[in-house]
Amino acid sequence: MSGSIDPAGVAAAAQSFARRAAAACINKARISAPERPVENPLPLCYAFSGSRGTSKSVAARILARTLKSASILERGRIVSLRKDDGEGGRLGELLSGARGGILMVEDAVDFLGEGAEALGSIFEFIDSSEEGLCVIFSGSPSGMGRFIGGCPEAARRVSCMVEFEDYTAANLMELLKKRAARELLELDGGYLEAAGRLFERWIASKAEDFGNAHIIRTLLKDSNVRRVKRLSAICEGGGAIAPEDMPLARQDLGELLLEIS
Repeated sequence: MSGSIDPAGVAAAAQSFARRAAAACINKARISAPERPVENPLPLCYAFSGSRGTSKSVAARILARTLKSASILERGRIVSLRKDDGEGGRLGELLSGARGGILMVEDAVDFLGEGAEALGSIFEFIDSSEEGLCVIFSGSPSGMGRFIGGCPEAARRVSCMVEFEDYTAANLMELLKKRAARELLELDGGYLEAAGRLFERWIASKAEDFGNAHIIRTLLKDSNVRRVKRLSAICEGGGAIAPEDMPLARQDLGELLLEIS
């Protein structure tokens, strides 16, 4: 099972994927290990491939809730694990906390090489699991390609690769408006035009570490700080975020991109 998730419909796509994953999990348990009860199926193992900010964590949370509702997982919790988290003897504690839920191994490619011992412990944990468990290996497209290609143990276990598409300029604009509404911030028409031009520039020049949804949070926060400073200087207490609050309008786009990278 494989597929891709468009950022514009991540919730619906993730829910559909989660339902198919639950059905596949039950079928796999019945075929591969008929002696195990359906409510105690074999571990699920997925690979999530996508740049930063493409809602991989959002999809994982939806997957956790769906699998819990289907009684595949006892708990709908997610334990995130990075290479540095396994240092200082904490790996066993983190793995234990993932029992009955989802273990999300983030930036999985970092475990190759120096993280090989920790990765071996993760595989042992997967194979010895006697209760519901879902493991997600996640990372950038190139990173996941290197991880799956350089780790036969992972390639053997992963039953599904899900690709998360980058945001388009239109996706970023929709997200900006939704986040502003959620934070009760008014956006001036001129600001939206400036934002549209900024998004087009970001899309045209983006690198693999492009922040996608993450950049909206930073942009809106930065713009609102500028709005407050501007209005404070003229002794006004309110007003919409205006074009002059856009970082690009102040010739410091480079500083903003450095901040979100």
